[in-house]
Amino acid sequence: MRTLAGRVVVLVLAVCVMAPAAGMAGERQHKVRNGESASSIAKRYYGEFELGSILLKYNGKHGTVIRAGETIRVPYCDVHKVKRGDTWSSLAQKYLGRASAYAEVAALNGLPAKQPLQVGNRIVFPALVPHRLERGDTLTVLAERFYGDADFSHVLQGFNGIEDPRQLSVGELLKIPLVSLQLRGTEVKLPTSAREAKTRPRASKTSGSKVPPASPRKAATQASDKRPLFKPELRAAEKAFNNGEYARAREQLESLKDRVGAKGSKTDKAELWRLLTFVYVAYDIPEEACTAYRSLVESSPKVRLDPDLVSPRIRNTLSRCKRQKS
Repeated sequence: MRTLAGRVVVLVLAVCVMAPAAGMAGERQHKVRNGESASSIAKRYYGEFELGSILLKYNGKHGTVIRAGETIRVPYCDVHKVKRGDTWSSLAQKYLGRASAYAEVAALNGLPAKQPLQVGNRIVFPALVPHRLERGDTLTVLAERFYGDADFSHVLQGFNGIEDPRQLSVGELLKIPLVSLQLRGTEVKLPTSAREAKTRPRASKTSGSKVPPASPRKAATQASDKRPLFKPELRAAEKAFNNGEYARAREQLESLKDRVGAKGSKTDKAELWRLLTFVYVAYDIPEEACTAYRSLVESSPKVRLDPDLVSPRIRNTLSRCKRQKS
């Protein structure tokens, strides 16, 4: 005989399966296995290691450590194939529980909200990632961090119903709508520049035309002219690594990835990827080590690792990375 609690659980699960919860995207449960990291799980579900930091944030993780046996939630975007009679507002109500969010959904899909939907088109409805404001956070900073384009601050403002961005308070909880969390095999192809920035082109406020966000390649070029901003933090991570504190080094480095990517100089980025390469080798995660090494080479094509300072294990792993690339 089922208990009352058991019947309640069954009922709740049935409701979740039968209808999308208002304001929530799809979600899967993943039980962490030995050797898995947030990055490897993100690669498995989304096809991109870089989304591991978003996965950690969604699960309320302040560091980068996840443990074998624990269950984490894997959010994913809903993708809707437009049918006759669909409107932006009706779909925003269906998938997000808020018809008023239609303009932001349209912007994230790179389409003007005033243009009627075309039957057969696929629209991506964002997964919502919680973010509690920290000191120094502004909508512009957050747009640069999550979308790769500070001009997307208007999406965050509209989606969160913020009247005056200057009145934000530390500790305030915002929802970050992301269209990048698409399950492998279900992705809607994005324009190249938008895909690299993990979002869609925004709609122009004046003309309604598409304006692609700043190219990450251009941002990287601009970053090369900056002075190193993260040298003390990167040195601290390197010290932890050299002392054999691999978990600490990994946590420090992975927590820096978004900030260094958005604001770091060319030197910062090269140092970050160099250290992450070493950390992933220490953790025996060759796939992530190769990804980090390729990012290092992209950020600093002429980089050469001193053979006297690199262990045979690291050299062997990097040799395999080079063979895979070729």
